[in-house]
Amino acid sequence: SLMNRSIVNDTVFLESAVSCLEPWRSTLKRDVVQDLTSRYIVQRMSQVLSRLQIRADVVTQIWGVVDLCFRMQRTALMSNIDFFSVIEGPILSNLSVSIYGLLSTNKAMGAQSIAEMYLSWKKKILQIPILRGDEMVCRIFFGIVRMIHDFFQGNVVSEPRPIEFSNVLIRRRKEERDEANEVLDKIQSRDSLEFRKRSISRRNDGAASFRDVVEEFAQEHEISFRPRTTGKDRTEDGKPIFLFGKVPLYFDANVVFCLQKTEWRPTSLEQLLFLARFR
Repeated sequence: SLMNRSIVNDTVFLESAVSCLEPWRSTLKRDVVQDLTSRYIVQRMSQVLSRLQIRADVVTQIWGVVDLCFRMQRTALMSNIDFFSVIEGPILSNLSVSIYGLLSTNKAMGAQSIAEMYLSWKKKILQIPILRGDEMVCRIFFGIVRMIHDFFQGNVVSEPRPIEFSNVLIRRRKEERDEANEVLDKIQSRDSLEFRKRSISRRNDGAASFRDVVEEFAQEHEISFRPRTTGKDRTEDGKPIFLFGKVPLYFDANVVFCLQKTEWRPTSLEQLLFLARFR
């Protein structure tokens, strides 16, 4: 915090802060170090990267802060979610805006030069293995390729907008929470169904299906349960749709998926009952 206030030069501050934190990696827990990084370093780094001059001649490109960001990820000083957010927001957003600017103002730059610049950045970013599987990173690179292609084909190209680091971080945190909740829903749904399935099997001296489980659960709570036999939406991904009351659902392996608004989500029996009664 003191360094943040006293060191004016951004690059000097970032390098000093990282050097200060690195020795503590073997002493402090990883999440503690990453929390310090997130609080005192990442925001300033994102500001520097959003102002980074993207040069048409990649040979003269200054990579210092980009390489420092990679080093922080490689040494686990920076959390993955902060790292992804910095790459998507300040770096790739800046790259997209800069390439658009070069296409619009530098008529002397041909398709070959632009393509070489794009490929150099793509090779630089995707040298980090975890970035190769990130959907948004791949979508941005694809969007840049489409922009370059459309420009040289004479098509109208929309100007990309800068993306704030904070906005990316908020969205990625929400996605992370949603994914964790979905995993929990699957576990709860599977555990609840498995318990009832074993119970029915013991009573009937034979195998029970998950359809049997849901059907018995519906009977217990005086809710209708039947296959959907009318309308065009009678299957989802080839699986028959049933109606638990008015709630559409289908079975996939040992998980029940029901339609919540416009999305099929894994659902426990308790959640299914709530939806049937109060939706």
